[in-house]
Amino acid sequence: MTELEVREVVAQSIGQALRRDIAVYECVQRDSEQRWDSLSHAMIMFSIEDAFGIKFSENELEMLKSSDELLQAVIKHLEAHDKSVRTSV
Repeated sequence: MTELEVREVVAQSIGQALRRDIAVYECVQRDSEQRWDSLSHAMIMFSIEDAFGIKFSENELEMLKSSDELLQAVIKHLEAHDKSVRTSV
């Protein structure tokens, strides 16, 4: 899996929850998105967990508040499970 593929899934998960298109390299932050409330946050987290077969800790669920933070957390989880993420070229 490439970093770009991870970015695409993260952007899609956030976009579905916020009901708007999210560009792959767009940095979306919870504090700046009116629709990113607690319900949307849960939807985003569960969607990403399902898509990648990972499980965020309770601490991560509280701390992850942007698309960039989510991307890094997903990569960390995938690499911890011996699923390498290749840098997009």
